Amino acid sequence: MAAEEAESADFRGAQRQALAEFSAEVRAAEIAALAEDRQMLADEIAERDATFNAFLDGELDQVQADMLDCLEIFRLALKELYNYIEVEQYNVEENLRVAPYTQYQHKNFLHKFGFWLADQLAALDA
Repeated sequence: MAAEEAESADFRGAQRQALAEFSAEVRAAEIAALAEDRQMLADEIAERDATFNAFLDGELDQVQADMLDCLEIFRLALKELYNYIEVEQYNVEENLRVAPYTQYQHKNFLHKFGFWLADQLAALDA
């Protein structure tokens, strides 16, 4: 009976050892699989991030190019308006034949005259 008990204890010890080794192998395999999955996920995230950043950079370049085009058009329009070029209403040479000053100049005079008159009346009221 003592021999049977010793043999049974050896067998159970061997089985426990085999289970412990199997558990360690499975754990190591799961850890390696998780590490590989994490690395694949990190690579996928980095690739998508790079693709998205490249897309956003392209969109930003397009927006900036469009803004520069709009800025140039706006600059030319302001230059044309400021210099009274090619605007019939503000073309002084043509309008001098009809009137001594343009309609814009007349409206500007009346506007300023209104402010001057309001100041004069305020001074008289004071």
